[in-house]
Amino acid sequence: MKEKLSRANEIRKSSDESLLQKGIGLGTRTVKSTAKRATYTACREAYQSLPSRDSWTVGRTLYPLEDQDPNWTYHNEEWDRVVDRWEHRRLLQENRCLTVFDSEQQPDERVTWNNNSEFSVDVPAGKADRWVYLYLDPVEHIWRNFKWEFVVSRQSQFKELQFGFRYHDFYNRYRFRHQDSHFHYDTVLNGEFYNSQNKVPYPMKTGAEYHVTIQAIDNQFSLTVNGQTILNEVDFLRRFPRGSCAIILWEDDDITPIRAKIHSLEVTEIVPE
Repeated sequence: MKEKLSRANEIRKSSDESLLQKGIGLGTRTVKSTAKRATYTACREAYQSLPSRDSWTVGRTLYPLEDQDPNWTYHNEEWDRVVDRWEHRRLLQENRCLTVFDSEQQPDERVTWNNNSEFSVDVPAGKADRWVYLYLDPVEHIWRNFKWEFVVSRQSQFKELQFGFRYHDFYNRYRFRHQDSHFHYDTVLNGEFYNSQNKVPYPMKTGAEYHVTIQAIDNQFSLTVNGQTILNEVDFLRRFPRGSCAIILWEDDDITPIRAKIHSLEVTEIVPE
């Protein structure tokens, strides 16, 4: 325990540059390096072994608010950021200016809205690279410490079901991603995808409902499904101190429909006791 505490205290005192040199979960699109993964895992475990310095409790409701109009922004595979994403990412990685005027897209028959906290998705097969991209405006929803809860069911086994949090835009966010019967923890930073910094097996049965809770407190994040903590992560570099939420569904083949239902969406503030 003393060794873990010492290691965690060392991490707290380290600069961003030092952490980058140690390769904590960074440097490749998918973290495949055994040394990097081992370092990241050791640092995460050491940090999480520390006693909690603060007690937190649920505060006010952040979303949905009473009489609030539905304000999820919808996009599909025809969105400019999707169509031109490879070129945009290249420009960002070269530190070049990226000017994009987002074209508004109205939800079509593929997404059915019942209210602010319930919707269903049904995108038929027949075309590769299909998207349903939903997010709350990060200018209006600048959240730091919060708990995001909802119930989700996969109605088909499409490729990716993503839950973005501390969301800034298409190119910057944290996310918990369900793919290939695993939950993954990823960071999208300036258009670069640092995928699978951690992952845990978790099959989701077609048609079954799962109660999901995502909690963000300071630089520590957790994913809980049906009362079981699946992923418990920390961002040592504190890239995104605040932001909103996003739900992204994606399939790159032309034979698998994208079908899902999400309801009971709620975001509440987390505050110190």
